[in-house]
Amino acid sequence: MNKLEKTTQTNLKKIVEMVQSKEMLLPDFQRGFVWNAQKQKALIASVLAKMPIGSVLLLEAKANEYGCRILGRKDEPELNGEEEVYVLLDGQQRLTVLANVFSNLLYYDYSGNGKLETDYQKLISFDLRN
Repeated sequence: MNKLEKTTQTNLKKIVEMVQSKEMLLPDFQRGFVWNAQKQKALIASVLAKMPIGSVLLLEAKANEYGCRILGRKDEPELNGEEEVYVLLDGQQRLTVLANVFSNLLYYDYSGNGKLETDYQKLISFDLRN
């Protein structure tokens, strides 16, 4: 597990890698994905404009201490339970969108009310593309 400092700034690539490697998981008590396409577009616009997008709150824990699932997915991760992971307590909506857009992972959370836009080109306005 990549160790993060208690309070730190990290780059988007590292966060996406943590999602991909299942080092960052979502606890079952968190709601499903609920953001609509407009909110997703606004977040991507902020990232591309190099604006701050807020903080996330992570809890270091063993995977079996909380019922967890893969970020942006309804299914259960394949974990042995003793692995050290980061449990995402705040920032799920933002990180789900970012992991989707800035990686080759196309997750869809069927348990939520939102619809994760899997065609990232639809999230980037013409002006931002230029």
